[in-house]
Amino acid sequence: MVTYYPVRHYRLPGDPFSLLASSVAKANSMSKSSKKKNPLSASQKKSEQLIRDKEKAAQERAEKTANLRALRLAKEAEDNK
Repeated sequence: MVTYYPVRHYRLPGDPFSLLASSVAKANSMSKSSKKKNPLSASQKKSEQLIRDKEKAAQERAEKTANLRALRLAKEAEDNK
């Protein structure tokens, strides 16, 4: 009777085969991820641009509000004299 031992499914830190397998897997995942990023990059750029535009508009609105408030407070101070 032949006894079969289970295949090792874990990696040891110094195991050259596991290092090779991990580097090949990493290279494959990087090439797949770079292909996946290209279609998303256009939509990501659009969404990032929209966020920047919204933040810029909010900043301009806050500056305008601060300026109007300063003018109102100056006018109220002058009227109270």
